[in-house]
Amino acid sequence: MSGPGSRDELLESYILNMISHNSFTPYQSLEAAYLQFNLDAAAMPALSETRYFNGRDHHVPKSGNIHLAWEYAQDPHDYSRFLNMLHIPPLSFNVLLELIKNHPVFYNQSQSAQAPVETQLAVTLYQMGGYGNGASVQEVACVAGILEGSVDNYTDQCLTAIESLHDIYICPLTAGEKEVEKTWLENQLGFCGLWRDG
Repeated sequence: MSGPGSRDELLESYILNMISHNSFTPYQSLEAAYLQFNLDAAAMPALSETRYFNGRDHHVPKSGNIHLAWEYAQDPHDYSRFLNMLHIPPLSFNVLLELIKNHPVFYNQSQSAQAPVETQLAVTLYQMGGYGNGASVQEVACVAGILEGSVDNYTDQCLTAIESLHDIYICPLTAGEKEVEKTWLENQLGFCGLWRDG
């Protein structure tokens, strides 16, 4: 089971309720027993397949301000505001966006289109640059004007796309390059450390 109140626990409770009800409350007729059996048989798959058990009592209003980043990127006088919001200069943001925007993770076979990649990247960078309560999923969702689950989805998708660039831009040092680095470090420290070949 996955935790308190999990789907498995709910199904187990339903089955126990069926057993106890059938044990202590006899049916008045075979037809009533048949109808109850059909209801129970239909209820169990429905419990297994239902994504959310508790509906919302009301619509959660959303109105973020992450869209201001695009306005800040238009005027060099506002670049510091863009940097403060997304923790990356507009030019670097655009370069990163170009590198990841065609990654398959941003495309699905659903009839519901994903949010624009630039929005997903902006939300990811905003969250990564935050700390404390300001980096909480709820706070990021509020600033971005999106649902909490979208914050996690956007971040996961952007990190998947960024990590796919690893082998293109991160290359292991050659033996000669390692030797240059070791020599530089020794010159900076003024002595040869025990880690030299370890």
